[in-house]
Amino acid sequence: MFVGAFESNVVAEQVTSYGDMDKQIATENRPMELRICEEPFSVCIAVSKESDGGLRVVQVEARVGKMDKAWVKGISKQLGARSQIMSSYGLLREDNKRNVMLKLRSILERHTLKVPNRYAKLADELLDHSYKNPSSGYVYALALAIDIAKN
Repeated sequence: MFVGAFESNVVAEQVTSYGDMDKQIATENRPMELRICEEPFSVCIAVSKESDGGLRVVQVEARVGKMDKAWVKGISKQLGARSQIMSSYGLLREDNKRNVMLKLRSILERHTLKVPNRYAKLADELLDHSYKNPSSGYVYALALAIDIAKN
């Protein structure tokens, strides 16, 4: 088990203005909009190695506010993690960010990552992630966990 935690300076999520997406498409001609809330947001993701060499996401936890080391250590201890890594948007250097994102891309291209359906926010952010869009940190937390799992 390997745990990656990331603190972002914003909360960004895709939402509908109306409860009914069809109504929003009819009135505004767009299915979703990106809502950004400028407050600290922390994400902790645990991955495990499968017997076939692939990786599986086993835990995703998020919380509003700055990352608490005790929270991450508690998750790591609960899951029996071998290793953990914590970072924040300001501390993750561009070269390290590029390195972990390239490892994540490699895993995704080889289809060796399994993400259960219950982690919809992680899947949504994986689909919409780019350097241009603000991120809540799910993708970076996953990339950090994969980085230590593959080392």
